[in-house]
Amino acid sequence: MRTTYIRLNRKGDTLIEVLVAIALAGIMIPALLTALVSSNAARPTVSQRLSATTILQQLAEETRAVRNSGWANIQTNGVFHPILNGSNWILSNGPATSGDFTYQVTISDTLRDNTGTIVSSGDVSDPSTKHAAIYVSWQSPHPSSLASDMYLTRWQNGSTWTQTTPADFNNDTITNITVTNVSGGEAELTPGQTSGTVTSESFNAGASVGFNYLGFHTALPSGTNVQIQIASNNDNSTWNYVGPDGTSSTFFTSPGAIPYSAINGRYFRYQATLTTSNSSVPSLNDVTISYTQ
Repeated sequence: MRTTYIRLNRKGDTLIEVLVAIALAGIMIPALLTALVSSNAARPTVSQRLSATTILQQLAEETRAVRNSGWANIQTNGVFHPILNGSNWILSNGPATSGDFTYQVTISDTLRDNTGTIVSSGDVSDPSTKHAAIYVSWQSPHPSSLASDMYLTRWQNGSTWTQTTPADFNNDTITNITVTNVSGGEAELTPGQTSGTVTSESFNAGASVGFNYLGFHTALPSGTNVQIQIASNNDNSTWNYVGPDGTSSTFFTSPGAIPYSAINGRYFRYQATLTTSNSSVPSLNDVTISYTQ
């Protein structure tokens, strides 16, 4: 029996291996090059975004500093950028550019519903809160942008106006009211009357401020009531008295926030109505208004 041997062609095998290697290289090398190029291209993008984030944070702090230097500096709506004016930050008109970056701060009104919740449209503008939208953009190596927003409130320089002494109440306009000094000063319903009113003198804050909260204390025997409405303006002439919902149909019977329709102004008054259904006498002991510049 003859045995047949088959000799493998190792040279052919080597050639096939080389061709396979070349084919694999043709697939992998472009992919590696693409990844390398993408990685290198991404580095400037990451760097730009980090720089833009820093600018965004700086703009937020500078805008707060504008508010802190005076509420009047933040009241006007529009597009601005913060600048240092002497030792104070102010808003300058329009966007600004620094290096590759363009930035701006847009100031707009804050709208609230009758519960005080911020809403996007309609309802009442809150003159003691502003919305600041901050925007940073750049074009190189690719157009992109970052944005943030915040709300700024008129909180600093809080003050109060209080009426509590006999002299305070005697300066008011009173009808069927007797001013007494049993507990430091009170305005009482005159005995024998079923209704009386106290219309306060005008309080002049000296500038347009934000009237925030109405506080008061009363003495209410059974069958009596004290109801208060408030009004504010900038001319010391137009007095539209409203209650806690901002209309003339409601009254404060307990301390509460001043409605947004009356929160802003230079001058302030309150009007209290004291009533009884029997011989008992209610009294208004004091009234305090808190406000901020």
